[in-house]
Amino acid sequence: MDKSKIQEKMNNITKINIDDWDYFCIGKEFEVLSTPNREASKYKNGNIPFVASGSMNNGVDKYVFTNEKLEEGNCITFSTIDCSSFYQKKAFVGRGHGAVVRIYHEKLNEKNALFLCTVLREFLGQKYDYNNQCWMTILAQESIKLPSIKNAAEEIEINWLYMEEFINNLQKECL
Repeated sequence: MDKSKIQEKMNNITKINIDDWDYFCIGKEFEVLSTPNREASKYKNGNIPFVASGSMNNGVDKYVFTNEKLEEGNCITFSTIDCSSFYQKKAFVGRGHGAVVRIYHEKLNEKNALFLCTVLREFLGQKYDYNNQCWMTILAQESIKLPSIKNAAEEIEINWLYMEEFINNLQKECL
């Protein structure tokens, strides 16, 4: 497939109608936690990701060795500096200093987390930057628009399956 056809597919895939989505408060729907204050320079090289506030390489600044308790994987790391968001599959060392926040939910998995990372960057990245950072307390109060569905009690909740299927379909289209 030539580049123009791939680009055309990507343009069509990324057009999503979000009119019927609902707003959800991040702090009400997710656990929003800080990481302890740590400096990358104090660690020896190893194989544990040291996640900082970088916007590339999944937020990983370097790989370190430590015997200290690690941050649990299966979470989203969020940079308060530029709203970069990444899914962390495995345990890691987080930089802290208010620059990296962990976002957890029991239904979080790699697929729906990739979807959520994009939504977080899109909704919050336009509002916050280095001079106006999205600190943990601000993040917890923010609302983002997500796919929604009514549960058996007719209450609106996040549509986790939609997000997962969207990423599955996107991966199939791109491959």
